[in-house]
Amino acid sequence: MKLMLVLSILLSFHFASAHGSKSELVLAATVTAVDSFENEEPKEVVMAFNGLKSWVSGATIKVKLYYNSNENSISFDCEMVHSDGGSEEMVCTRKP
Repeated sequence: MKLMLVLSILLSFHFASAHGSKSELVLAATVTAVDSFENEEPKEVVMAFNGLKSWVSGATIKVKLYYNSNENSISFDCEMVHSDGGSEEMVCTRKP
């Protein structure tokens, strides 16, 4: 929860109405992936979280969250989805 709060605060400073730089997209993807991780994984896995890695890979942003002293990880592929109404949303899909 603390991690999500810190990432949300950082996101509010760097990611206003429209996306801009790659670093802003990576930050938005990281926040979205961490939110999914905290809300969808078992409590034991979330409590064992100990690090993450985010990077740009073509048109996708990859986020990997590590737990159990880096013995295990969960990966997400994220991208900015644009709607017809002009709104944008970062969407992350958990990789099998």
